[in-house]
Amino acid sequence: MAIFHRHELGRAFRGFWRAVKHSFKRASTAEDDIDTLGEDVHCRLMRENYKDVPEWVYLIVLVVFAAIGMIGVGIYPTGTSPVVMVFGIVVTLITLLPVGLIQAVTGLPVPTNVIAEFVGGSFVSGNANALMYFKTYGYISCFQAMAFSNDLKLAHYSKIPPWHTFIGQIWATFIYCMVSSSIFNFAMGFDGICTEDATFSFTCPGQTQYFTAAVFWGTLSPKRLFGVRSEHNRGASHC
Repeated sequence: MAIFHRHELGRAFRGFWRAVKHSFKRASTAEDDIDTLGEDVHCRLMRENYKDVPEWVYLIVLVVFAAIGMIGVGIYPTGTSPVVMVFGIVVTLITLLPVGLIQAVTGLPVPTNVIAEFVGGSFVSGNANALMYFKTYGYISCFQAMAFSNDLKLAHYSKIPPWHTFIGQIWATFIYCMVSSSIFNFAMGFDGICTEDATFSFTCPGQTQYFTAAVFWGTLSPKRLFGVRSEHNRGASHC
């Protein structure tokens, strides 16, 4: 990505930084506006007819809910540190543009779960429970950001006002959190849930896969699998 799409990545990062700076200003110069608009007729039509959502609004949402997430991780017996939330934000900031560019060109999503598991497992070696939080915030954050960007793109070409899109996404996310949490609590009340004897045969194959990855990257950890004390390296040293 850095070699073949360095110009696109550079323009994306510069455009993001320019948008952040302008969001804190009341007005920008005409030259900056032209540079920001480019030659995209859809972008010009949207800016001429609707007021965009400034970046500081998204920043407030990020800070508020990141704080809530860190408080939740710290209060409940999660076995990990609230810093895991910062890890998820940093991983997403680094991988979002390259992953988004690949998906935009090829139509294929690039999951970052292995990156999150490998790095997170190095931090919390021997702790499978903590690894699940590293994977959740490191992988799901990027996945949801891509879905969020896809919604913004659809609204952009459909000429939906940006503020309407933003409010709709906030409400949809809130409703989704309530519904998914309720369904989870309801399902966990079944006898023998996630076992072969479970009611309605709820064996939870996705959760089993998630648990296996947590044990592999958390309990065993990359240090034991690929580090200097791994079985492979010990065998090589004896040879």
